[in-house]
Amino acid sequence: MLNKTKQKENKPKDVKLSRVFYHYWKYGKQYKWQYLFMALGFIVGSLLMFVINPLYYRDIVNLMNEGAELEKIWSVFLIIIGIVIIANILFRIADFLMTKYQLKGMIDLNDYVFVKTIEHSNSFFENNFTGSLVNKLNKFVLAYEHIMDIFIFGIFFSVGQAITAIIILFFTNVQIGFIFLTWSILYVLVAIFFTKKILILDYDKVTKNTKRNGVLADAITNVLNIKIFASLKKERSYYQEFINETGDAVYKSWSFQNYHRVVTAVFFLVLEFSAVGYALKLWSEGVLTVGDVVLIQAYFGLFFSSLWALSRTFKNLIQSISDAKEMVQILDRKVDVQDVENAGEIKVEKGEILFQKVTFSYPNQKEEVFSEFNLRIPAGQSLGLVGTSGAGKTTITKLLLRFANLNSGQILIDNQDISQVTQGSLRNNVSYVPQEPVLFHRSIYENIAYAKSNASKEEILAASKKAHVHEFVKTLESGYETLVGERGVKLSGGQKQRVALARAFLKNAPILVLDEATSSLDSVSEEFIQDALFKLMKGKTVIVVAHRLSTVQKLDRILVIEEGAIQEDGTHQKLIKQKGLYQKFWQKQTAKFV
Repeated sequence: MLNKTKQKENKPKDVKLSRVFYHYWKYGKQYKWQYLFMALGFIVGSLLMFVINPLYYRDIVNLMNEGAELEKIWSVFLIIIGIVIIANILFRIADFLMTKYQLKGMIDLNDYVFVKTIEHSNSFFENNFTGSLVNKLNKFVLAYEHIMDIFIFGIFFSVGQAITAIIILFFTNVQIGFIFLTWSILYVLVAIFFTKKILILDYDKVTKNTKRNGVLADAITNVLNIKIFASLKKERSYYQEFINETGDAVYKSWSFQNYHRVVTAVFFLVLEFSAVGYALKLWSEGVLTVGDVVLIQAYFGLFFSSLWALSRTFKNLIQSISDAKEMVQILDRKVDVQDVENAGEIKVEKGEILFQKVTFSYPNQKEEVFSEFNLRIPAGQSLGLVGTSGAGKTTITKLLLRFANLNSGQILIDNQDISQVTQGSLRNNVSYVPQEPVLFHRSIYENIAYAKSNASKEEILAASKKAHVHEFVKTLESGYETLVGERGVKLSGGQKQRVALARAFLKNAPILVLDEATSSLDSVSEEFIQDALFKLMKGKTVIVVAHRLSTVQKLDRILVIEEGAIQEDGTHQKLIKQKGLYQKFWQKQTAKFV
């Protein structure tokens, strides 16, 4: 019940239709002339083939009825053949234009939504399923293709054919033309009514299906937990709730579409009875020719096929718009952490770090992590941060990297406010090794090289050896070309940390941040890598977050952080002598070791 309550509270607001087309037009307008010629090719070709040709078939029927010479009939038939050839030429030209420029538009959109998604802050990704995000991105791009096809092959074709046919019918017989026009207006009004309702139902169906996909992706990602806790029955029950909710939404949407089809069928019966029946009456009175009756019947068939297809087209259009709306919510969402206008690049020469009256709280949390927090880290100093979980140690590193905005205060590096420089230039000057390094599903070599795009093979191998990656890579059949699996799942925790450390060695930035960077290493490996890390630290400003106090005892300075405030500040020896919190932490850890 708690989960369902949260889902209702977090139910996204509906997106206006105009916003969907805004984003599509933003990247499609550069090909507007190509799209126009493409649409004209298809539309003019269809009018020639399906609206103009029946006129000449009417003439053939009338000529045959009048007993005209075969030569005269053949001359009309040759016109029909010419129209068919021209129509097919237009169709093929439009096909080639569509293949080229629709694909270009999809490529541009893919790039656009990728960048706009990645620009969001860490908190955005912490609150969204990865599977759902990927699903939304893919559906948005595919919806662009579907909507373009629908407008060109569905709406433009059907509407263009209907309007042209009605105009011709008015010239044939005003009463018949009026019947078709009145029927068309009523049909469109009814279709609009149904479309509005179906759009709401379809959007609900899509959002619930996306949630289901997210839960499925989460279950697959955590398959090891499901097996460890033997909780398949529990997870199946949990997933079944989302399947049922999605099924209910699909049933409502499909049922309403069936009602729409019933109403549409009644409309066509009325049209056939009134238009064709009245045409037969006029023929019996000598007002219409046999060819006119055949033309009206042909146009009725055209209306039936086009507008019946149009009702299905609207269904597909609604589905595509609903698919696109979810991604539009992300595209329209304001990015939490943005560069200021005309932000410059930071220049780090010394590496002094200064926190001035920093106040910060996480979104949707009442309590502040820091309140007017002050800290100065001199250039070249190695600083350890220790304390209980939740004290704010890792938050200090996140704020330094500007993964979140401050409520108030400033963070300065070499007297430069990090909120006034580009995030890219800031992070280029910081080597950061997180507590839980996540690797790309690429080779070990590519994962290390990721830290420095222009690194030579010699540099990458040197960094690998310093981080003791080279030792375990030698035992692998494919060596550095070994794929590490999704999120590095094929490597152990210690191996992943070594790869992350190799990145830090390779990047060699003036500021080094290690957040429990050796927590997954065994004692022997940790000792080797710590020696290498101390070499890496030389000449750099270093922040080390650690629960293992052995990691920080050789650093220049250690801070004990509790409840967002500095409780103790000094070297390892000094803090031991103070017999405060640090000394208690040290005693507990050494006692466990003994």
